[in-house]
Amino acid sequence: MTDEAKERHAQDWPKPAWVVDARDETNPMIIGTLPLPPVEEYREQDGRFGAHNLHEYSKQVRDRLWHFAIRAAQEKFGSEWGIAYNGAQVRTQCHLHLHIGRFVRAAETGRFKFVRRVEDFPAPEDSGLWVHPVEGGFHVHLGEQITETALVR
Repeated sequence: MTDEAKERHAQDWPKPAWVVDARDETNPMIIGTLPLPPVEEYREQDGRFGAHNLHEYSKQVRDRLWHFAIRAAQEKFGSEWGIAYNGAQVRTQCHLHLHIGRFVRAAETGRFKFVRRVEDFPAPEDSGLWVHPVEGGFHVHLGEQITETALVR
């Protein structure tokens, strides 16, 4: 969950990205925040400053986010989980948003990158991605804009 920046040039900074435990959807609990990139790097860029795109986070923060999301997906869906991140052209949220759900096996294609470790997940700038577990690692599907259709929530 994120606070939305409403002012340009980081005038209303900081707008943190909150980590929420929503296993019990009737009682979501904030359990932490993700570190923000240095405001000095973005203040002079046009637009609003905040948690918008996966590739804008440091590798360390992305890895923490993926580990947290996978843990939440496993708790809810066991070994049948999938996580999707829509591409920038179709994303409707003004913040970083990962979709967690049961992976639809029929959505599997031959277009994926096999990755053994979460730390090797790519961070595409333009497309979305969807990830699901396979023996010995993960399939990471890249190059699509709409990715959440690979999941049932």
